[in-house]
Amino acid sequence: MGIAHAFAALVLLVAVGVAYADGGAVVARKSAGSVDVTVFVSPVPLRAGPADVSVLVQETGEERPVLDAQVSLRFSRSGDPGFGARADHDQATNRLLYAAQIEIPAPGTWRLGVDVERGAERVGFEVPLAAAPARTPARRFWPWLVMPVLVVAVFLLHQWLRFGADS
Repeated sequence: MGIAHAFAALVLLVAVGVAYADGGAVVARKSAGSVDVTVFVSPVPLRAGPADVSVLVQETGEERPVLDAQVSLRFSRSGDPGFGARADHDQATNRLLYAAQIEIPAPGTWRLGVDVERGAERVGFEVPLAAAPARTPARRFWPWLVMPVLVVAVFLLHQWLRFGADS
């Protein structure tokens, strides 16, 4: 059974490498006035193509989420007119976050502007983001192409250990 355990451990290690967490990476945190703003981006590392930007707005000192703010995002870079997006709870998996799904058109260094309005209070700041080149389709889907091969290999190993050891 030693070979079966080693193979199972190898399969788990490969699966861990392709597992994704929710929320992405923290790229900025800013405290101003009565709010703390934390910005997350996904995928990690950020790449040209589809991306998710999530913003957590909390009351300063109390860490209670603020759910009645207006959150706007601006993306720009030198020589490019840029684009904007409104982040809201409807696009977020976690309803405590404001999120927007955007399309980064090209790799390079982008400036992400974040504006949070709550009543008469407004917090705004910019964060530099480096976007790597987009993944090729083969790199994006390789886990899904390898998975059937792994399932068949585990089945064959099981059959070999069960019936091959008896003969």
